[in-house]
Amino acid sequence: MAVVEIVSDSSNYLLLIVAFFIYFSWHAVKFWNNKHLDNREPPPIPYWVPGIGHTLSFLSDADKMIDHALAYLKTKRSPFKLHVGGKSLYVVQDVPLISDVHKRVKELSNDIFIELLLTAAGVSDSTRTRLWSSISPEIKDSILRALTNNFQTALRAHYRRNSITLGLLSQIQLAPSSLPLYHPLRISIDGPAEVSLHNWVVDALVTITTDSLFGKVCIARFPQLKDNLYLLHMNIPDIFSSRPRRIFPKAYAATDNLVRDFEEYFDLPKEERMDRAEIVTMIEDKLSSAGLSNKELAMLFIWAFWGMLGNSSTTVFWLLCHTLYDPTLFSAVRAECDRAFPETSDMPPHEIPARLESCPTLKAAFQETLRLYAGMSIFRHVYEDTEIGPYHLRKGSNLMIPYNRLHVDKSYWGPDAEEFKYRRFLDNPELANSRYFRPFGEGTHQCGGRMVTPIMAMYFVATVVCRYDVAIVGGVEKYPLPRVETARRMATVTTKVPVAGDVPRITISPRVKV
Repeated sequence: MAVVEIVSDSSNYLLLIVAFFIYFSWHAVKFWNNKHLDNREPPPIPYWVPGIGHTLSFLSDADKMIDHALAYLKTKRSPFKLHVGGKSLYVVQDVPLISDVHKRVKELSNDIFIELLLTAAGVSDSTRTRLWSSISPEIKDSILRALTNNFQTALRAHYRRNSITLGLLSQIQLAPSSLPLYHPLRISIDGPAEVSLHNWVVDALVTITTDSLFGKVCIARFPQLKDNLYLLHMNIPDIFSSRPRRIFPKAYAATDNLVRDFEEYFDLPKEERMDRAEIVTMIEDKLSSAGLSNKELAMLFIWAFWGMLGNSSTTVFWLLCHTLYDPTLFSAVRAECDRAFPETSDMPPHEIPARLESCPTLKAAFQETLRLYAGMSIFRHVYEDTEIGPYHLRKGSNLMIPYNRLHVDKSYWGPDAEEFKYRRFLDNPELANSRYFRPFGEGTHQCGGRMVTPIMAMYFVATVVCRYDVAIVGGVEKYPLPRVETARRMATVTTKVPVAGDVPRITISPRVKV
């Protein structure tokens, strides 16, 4: 018996020794490969567990992971390589190299991340293959490219010929008086009742955007769109990081609900949707002629819907928040907007953007809001071995540009880079053209909303401060300025969201002018 125990203990020790030998051999091979095989690759950051690498640290707090990497490299500029999700992830935050990345359109693409969204919406493998095929013999672009290009072209047009922008401005002038009497947004004005500032902004912008794009029948038939979009936006990191549906069901459930509602919307007779936007009609007709079903149409449109509303509504929330919490800023913005929009009646929408240009404080506050809250990270997949500057990128890897970190780079913005100081843009408007300020990204895949979002956000806030008195229930002592949610920092693909418990409740009533 004693002999058996000795042999068993020896076997355990032997297995432990073999395991350590394999583990340290793996580290030695990794070190040798990184040092000798291709020293032009961005330097790797060490990790301890094979396979997992930096995945858990990156998903829990990407910014903290990047800070650790830069501290290890003792530099703030060099790109580096992480191991995330079983693949190499190059992190690039050097401004000249970022320009190089955007020139590599063929080698570095976001197609793989579009696939993530399609999969989350329930698009089958066969349908995804068809979506990447040519829309017709005459049009060589894929169905997805045609959809994206048409929508972005419409969004980027000058506001005087941009039907989307003009439609949104018209709806902002109507809101909230155009809402049904039972609608919580309307009730809050007529009450006044207490409402969450974040929910109120999301509610208002969902109503404005759906009425403008899809006609009034959409929000009237499917009022739950607002709740589902909010749920999707607050949990979108689960989709972008491919977290399993069973363990993280909220984003996927919201996606399923949005697909169902939009499928029912497209099933409605066109006569009931006559007031929908021209761009929606054009895209719907093109995709239907390519053989897509109404459910497949819905699977594509929900991401355009989220793209227009998810980030912009949160940006408006933060802009309105800072305006309400800073009496000096509020007084300056209200005075500017009163001068720019003195009429009590509505004005032609095409006049609004020019009048907003006479509101420099509002514009500066909006730009500072973008700098602090809307700087996102973009991701690309390396489809072919390629070079950026002196560095070699390997096929099959992923690449990340953390624009949010450029926006708070103290070497450029100063020691107060992480503080909200709207005067920095007011005193130096040229900062808006800086390569360290890219809230909508840059290059071929620049966000299509860069023309629409500023006008919509500023006019919404101008309308609120001109027409209504907004009060924080209990005062700022009860509800200090909301903190940014940091528990799920993988949300680098979205505008920063507030901590749910910090969001103030407000009352809104028609403005009483003295």
